[in-house]
Amino acid sequence: MKKLFLTHKKIILVVLVGMAIAFLGYFLRLQQFSSFPPVGDTEDEVKYAFNGLSLIQKKVPESWSWYDDYGDFSTLHIRNSNYRLVKPYFDDPPLFALLSGAYAIQKGMNTYEKVEAGALRWPMLKLGALNVFLLFILVYFVSGFWVALGAGLIYATVPTFVLG
Repeated sequence: MKKLFLTHKKIILVVLVGMAIAFLGYFLRLQQFSSFPPVGDTEDEVKYAFNGLSLIQKKVPESWSWYDDYGDFSTLHIRNSNYRLVKPYFDDPPLFALLSGAYAIQKGMNTYEKVEAGALRWPMLKLGALNVFLLFILVYFVSGFWVALGAGLIYATVPTFVLG
């Protein structure tokens, strides 16, 4: 019975350490996340939301693409950027688009004109922290506590991963 208690204690310790590292990763990713990269520099952020909105509302995948293979489609000017909306849109898998579109609708961004790239970064920030925690747990089960601690801290704090 005493051995079982120590096992529970160890599990709680591992989860708490993993959560602390994930919180550190969340805190670091939170710093100026809505201003870097500058909104408009990464138009792919709205690509997924456009696709998700159209899948949820119109039941047809639609988003912007500059590939000529789609044919001739009109260009819309939205928030200082030009988008060539094509349908059906098949450049990306739909699951992430559905998540992004559902979040956009939940936050009142139910048309393409209302989609804000900075606001769409919030769920990605939380998923990034979850990734740090899951990496820590995976490495813990594969290689042990100290390797997991090092891997989790590296993934949580290296600027390349934080800015990604």
